[in-house]
This record gives sequence, structure tokens and C-alpha cells, in this order.
Amino acid sequence: MASGWPDDGRRTGRRPPRRGRGRRPEPAVREQRIFQLTAWEESRLYTERERAALALTDAVTLLPHGVSDQVYAEASRHFEEPELARLIALILTANAWNRINVTCRTAPDDH
Repeated sequence: MASGWPDDGRRTGRRPPRRGRGRRPEPAVREQRIFQLTAWEESRLYTERERAALALTDAVTLLPHGVSDQVYAEASRHFEEPELARLIALILTANAWNRINVTCRTAPDDH
């Protein structure tokens, strides 16, 4: 999906309101955002909305603790119900593929 993640308007026919950043970051900033992803809690490169999505991702991924009421409430504050449902579906899909790859002992460079 190009922009307005997780819905760029192709499904609904209208573009969602932009939240967080006003414009796309420069290439060097985008690269730094990738490098700092594992330390997103300490980084200042992520918006509150992105932090909510990353916290939800961590909570869903790191079992057995699960998603706390606080993490879910924060995600709900930044994402409308349909967006939140899509975000959760994306998180679950990525987790499923990761678990399949671990089970099959697929190395990252295998195609």
C-alpha cells in the first residue's frame, strides 16, 4: 500500500485523513527509521500513531503476555475500527509467515 498506511484509499475510494507526519521523510530519514525500528521505543523518528501500531505489533507477537488493555486502548485512539482490524490482520499475517519460516527452517536469503 503506497501511502496512508494501512489504507491508501483504493478500497474505500477516498483518501484517509493524514495523521502524524505532514510529508514524506527524506531518503536519509527513511533509512534511519528502518535502522532504528528495533529500538522504536527510544527513537524520536516515529509518530504517536506509529508507536501505537508498533506497540500493538510487539504485544501480539510476544506471547504469552498478549495485548494489554493499555496497548489496545492506545491503538484504538490512533486507528478507527476498520483500520485497527486491518492492522491486526497484517500483524497476524506477518507472524504466521514468520512462524512458517521458522518451522521450515527457511533462511532469510532463501527464495
